Amino acid sequence: MDVRRGPRILDPMRARLLVPLALLAAAALPAAARAAVVGISDQDPASFADARLRALHLGYARLVVPYDAATSEPARVQAWLAAVAAAGLRPHVAFQHASGTRCPDLPCSAPSRAAYGAAVRRFVARFPQVRTYTTWNEANHVSQPTASRPELVAGYYGQLRAACPGCTVVAGDVLDSGAFVRWIERFRAATTPSPRFWACITTATSRTGGRAGPTRCSPPCPGGSGSRRRAGS
Repeated sequence: MDVRRGPRILDPMRARLLVPLALLAAAALPAAARAAVVGISDQDPASFADARLRALHLGYARLVVPYDAATSEPARVQAWLAAVAAAGLRPHVAFQHASGTRCPDLPCSAPSRAAYGAAVRRFVARFPQVRTYTTWNEANHVSQPTASRPELVAGYYGQLRAACPGCTVVAGDVLDSGAFVRWIERFRAATTPSPRFWACITTATSRTGGRAGPTRCSPPCPGGSGSRRRAGS
């Protein structure tokens, strides 16, 4: 979505920014009360001041930041949170590798579970208004140091849940490519109890009339899952 150019609100090449977030609010409700909650993943605080975006009446806004953002870029996080709050949206923060990581090239290192835990505890303490998190963004993608290490991400999930016991935490955020089913199986085997919330990202591009069509991971993630669409991949 490009809310700063021209009259067209939905740009097909940025359709991945519209996020079905049923895994967040809806999955926690009784079946009769469930409804899809739509959000946007946009890193630019200025976007949330645009009247066209606000007219969409979205529920959530999603930010992707380094896992150590509480100390590496707190001003950026604060500015984004202030813009989201002003637009009446609820924040969803997804963690990823530290700035400067160049996976699959070097440097490509993942934090230890202890280092991740300490970093996310600092984040939760510094930004208590955030109550929805993703453990690691697109964790099985080659651009992430976690691509072949689902057991490590399972450890991160435990650390994040412990850091924010009352928060909604998306356990696995995976692309439906390569051996993603096996990646999920390994994650689940390393986690007790089984996580409730997952995110699947489809890499397929489906267009109808110039607009991105709905897609799902196949097979879908485990129970309590939702999907995000990644167009143009």
